[in-house]
Amino acid sequence: MTQHEFWQQRALAERGMILAVLYNAPAPSVDLVTIRGCLDLLGMPTQAQALKRHMLHLAQRGYLTAHSGFAMGISLENYELTPDGRDLVIGARTDPGVSVPSLTEK
Repeated sequence: MTQHEFWQQRALAERGMILAVLYNAPAPSVDLVTIRGCLDLLGMPTQAQALKRHMLHLAQRGYLTAHSGFAMGISLENYELTPDGRDLVIGARTDPGVSVPSLTEK
């Protein structure tokens, strides 16, 4: 496997893990800091810029939506899984640009 292929596979896995985190979250929407922390705990630390790129990619594909708001004077952006995103996580659809792990329990 070349270095390029490795990083390509890593990006696919990171996107899938993001969707799995959102799918298994106890709240319907989750902020970026929490998503990043979950990825760290799951053994997939992701740089902030890479995470933002993945979130944009997944939103453009229709797998998640972003909601902006304020809490205690701080601007927050929360993310929510769409029905298409749920379908991807449970295996009802596939996307060659996302590799979803099988850690869903819902």
